[in-house]
Amino acid sequence: TDLNDGSERIITDPGAGIFVYAGAIPNSPLFKGVKTDEAGYILTDESMETNLDGVYAIGDIRAKKVRQVVTAASDGAIAAISASLKN
Repeated sequence: TDLNDGSERIITDPGAGIFVYAGAIPNSPLFKGVKTDEAGYILTDESMETNLDGVYAIGDIRAKKVRQVVTAASDGAIAAISASLKN
């Protein structure tokens, strides 16, 4: 369903790809003290750690170029390994 005009389409081409877009407004105000970019996405280092020691951010709330499930899963793996190595 097209959210702009309400129209619906059935995709029958087996080679067609579908990318679900859920929005672009990060809900980062919930996280007090965590640094964000001008759009509100949380800033992290390569280990997914924020400016707060021991606080990690992953997925679409994080400032990054690509927002897809596969990148969010990767972020989670990196954060989990980083946190386990820190302790």
